[in-house]
Amino acid sequence: MEYETKLTNDQWLGGQQPGAADREALEALAGPPAAKDFPHTFAWWCLASKFTPAVRASWTAGAAKTAAKPAAAKKVEEKKPEAAADDCDDLFGEETEEDKAAAAEAKKKAEADKAKKVKAAPIAKSIIVWEVKPYSSEIDLDYLGKRILGIK
Repeated sequence: MEYETKLTNDQWLGGQQPGAADREALEALAGPPAAKDFPHTFAWWCLASKFTPAVRASWTAGAAKTAAKPAAAKKVEEKKPEAAADDCDDLFGEETEEDKAAAAEAKKKAEADKAKKVKAAPIAKSIIVWEVKPYSSEIDLDYLGKRILGIK
């Protein structure tokens, strides 16, 4: 299958985004390709087939820049209702007075909680365990013990 080599390196036939080539290839395929023989094409088909026809009609990436949008894509755009200014969320807009008051209250509460939880810092202690294994039975362990305990 000609799509398999292209889909080995890219997620879509048009590159990194779905495009007109993906839409046309999906329409040309009667059903899913054999997963065993064409694993990349099967994965692409599973993903691309999940999109509705209206969304697929808007796939124009990879098409010529001068090409006009398909008629189906224009119809989809025309059907979108105009949202009222009050209904939409202003994700990047100014903070309202309510937002500012809530942020100030949260900051005061966090500072009060922090002041209540002030504890004495624990004293850091470490325990070091050394395992000493002499090379032979002739080593004087008393002398070795004195030397080890003398380390400060």
